[in-house]
Amino acid sequence: MTRVTVQPGAEQPRHSHATSEQVWLAVSGAGVLLIANGEEREFAAGQLARFSDGEVHGFRNTSEVPFLYLSVTSPPIDRGMTLPLEHQRTAAYRRDTLWVAALVHRISGVLLACFLPIHFLALGLALEGESRLDVFLRWSNTPVVKLLEAGLVFMLAIHLLGGLRVLVIETLGWQPWQKQVVTGAAALATGAAALFLIRAM
Repeated sequence: MTRVTVQPGAEQPRHSHATSEQVWLAVSGAGVLLIANGEEREFAAGQLARFSDGEVHGFRNTSEVPFLYLSVTSPPIDRGMTLPLEHQRTAAYRRDTLWVAALVHRISGVLLACFLPIHFLALGLALEGESRLDVFLRWSNTPVVKLLEAGLVFMLAIHLLGGLRVLVIETLGWQPWQKQVVTGAAALATGAAALFLIRAM
């Protein structure tokens, strides 16, 4: 167990412990916990906070008096091996919903770029003549292609909604409700793809 005092205006930078979890008990004072994705959460005397292994955490004293908390770590940490977040590699952030949303947004962009040559092929066949285009259209009317087209609609919806999310973050800053928006966007994209597939079949 460690007794920690943070002076007014002082900050413990975000960090994590790869193989240990911590429990903090706020004894006196108030401030904000610094957690993943730039989020902050109020933390004051009488409150308890638990951080699992690999979970990002830190603290800033926003009050005018020293902040005191007790930290219980299991298993104990070798302090020489604890590094600030910017100096260590951790995969804990990959469990976050918004990181998954950002990853899907990027993958959908890559897959859409891969689709462009097929789109240009169809346009080229249309210019070469009606018969060649008809052959291509008959091939594209198979169930497998219809399924791939539904996937394309899903990727388009995900990429569009993901781009709007980034625009909101850049314009309005981080808001806690964005995780719910991400879930809603995924459901909307899935619904759009399912509707397309039903109509196509």
